[in-house]
Amino acid sequence: MNNIHKKSSEIRAQYLEQAGRAKAAGAPVDVNEASAWIHKTPRTLRRWIKEGKVEATKLSGRWVVAWSELNRLTGGGDNA
Repeated sequence: MNNIHKKSSEIRAQYLEQAGRAKAAGAPVDVNEASAWIHKTPRTLRRWIKEGKVEATKLSGRWVVAWSELNRLTGGGDNA
């Protein structure tokens, strides 16, 4: 695996870990964490928010997504 893919997989793993902690606390997650959880890119998720396909809230200048919305996107599963 080259360094770029290794780094991106490490970053994704960090976002997944952060998302798991947020889920345990019942807190919404930012676009990076949410996109890692649903296996999509942050760019795709932001596009879906803009198109109205995903419900999100702007909080302190960044988009956050509620777990109920992530469950809807993943078919109610615990992790996509």
